[in-house]
Amino acid sequence: MANVDFKIFKHHKKENGQYNVKLMIYHNKKRTYLGTSHFVIDAQLKKDLSIKDKDLFAILTMELAEYRKKISSLADRVDHLSVQDIGKILLVKNEKRDGTINFIDFGRNRVLELKEQGRKTYAGSFQAVINNLVDYHGEVLPAGEITSIFLKGYEAYLRKPYTQVRTNQLGRKSTVHNPGLDDNGIYYHMKNFRILFSAARALYNDEDTGVIRIANNPFNKYKLGPEPSPEKRAVPISTIKLIRDCELPEGGTAELARDLYMCSFYLLGMNAKDLYELNPQDVAGKRIDYNRSKTAGKRSDKALFSVAIPHEARSILDKYVGKITQRYKQNTYLNKALALGLKQIVDQINKNEGLDLDYIDFYSARHTVGTEARNTCGFSVDDVAEALNHKNQSHKITDKYIKKDWGKVDAIQAALIELLA
Repeated sequence: MANVDFKIFKHHKKENGQYNVKLMIYHNKKRTYLGTSHFVIDAQLKKDLSIKDKDLFAILTMELAEYRKKISSLADRVDHLSVQDIGKILLVKNEKRDGTINFIDFGRNRVLELKEQGRKTYAGSFQAVINNLVDYHGEVLPAGEITSIFLKGYEAYLRKPYTQVRTNQLGRKSTVHNPGLDDNGIYYHMKNFRILFSAARALYNDEDTGVIRIANNPFNKYKLGPEPSPEKRAVPISTIKLIRDCELPEGGTAELARDLYMCSFYLLGMNAKDLYELNPQDVAGKRIDYNRSKTAGKRSDKALFSVAIPHEARSILDKYVGKITQRYKQNTYLNKALALGLKQIVDQINKNEGLDLDYIDFYSARHTVGTEARNTCGFSVDDVAEALNHKNQSHKITDKYIKKDWGKVDAIQAALIELLA
């Protein structure tokens, strides 16, 4: 049975000292949070952020009774509704149909919902949109004001250098100087904006009942254009060797970046997030069996992959697995550390070797695995796709009949490591 309650989040405190009271709907082990017309300040709250203002508590209690009564009136229908469907039904009675939903509040609620589902990386894509919209427009952005003209102005803003103030993992404010987004950055940022806006329309609009609270759809006129071709980020094997052999101070960010970058290469391009989420039990044997986080939710096989642990990776795994999560609260903080560490490594290599290497990112290890396996080691594109855990759409039916054999993957791994000898 669905249930409802009101909830306040500490990190949703606005600059004017107010918190918006969220309506939490829980159904079928899933939650969603909807903004309400109620705002409170610290004086109205207890230490645990529950309501101590007696008058407001009485009002909220009556509203909850009305919500629960409406849910009860659904009878057996409720079992066939999603948590979002229930939110729509409750909003029909309690919200105006004037398109004045604050898109910023909706976006933050959506991010919170995704994080509670364990989809933190996906949530981060939308958090970036909300953060930039607040920088550009402010804390209040009615959905009805998001027009194609608004989107063009927002895009122009994103393309120019700008300064952001963000909170780091220690809770401290830091200033970030952003050089502005290029065409690729604009495409993916605005794509995430479109996904978020479509989610808002799906929640607040109900064509069956004629309740349309967000009538506008600016993305019908504002076109994203074709998706950019992925950047080829592979680096030469000679550069991989320089990274491996670069001597760095122990315990620093650069050492961490070097070790995990090489570990990713040894393990056929394992993502930083998947390395972050490994625990000692995962690496206790001769192989690592895991579901690749980037695509696990999009594939019927949950993106299952198995990779052997070569001796080159064993010492790195023993050094970091189970300890990275103590050093970094979230994998996003690890990603930032890896970016900084790799920059320091390239600077050190350029200084030591008299080179002029461009900066590289962590994902280039994975690109190098694919490029070298195909171009240098001579494996087929299908074999390389298997080693990178890519799903071959043309073989979907055939794959159902074939038992998984990791022998070819192991052969590619051994050939790549041999290149570093």
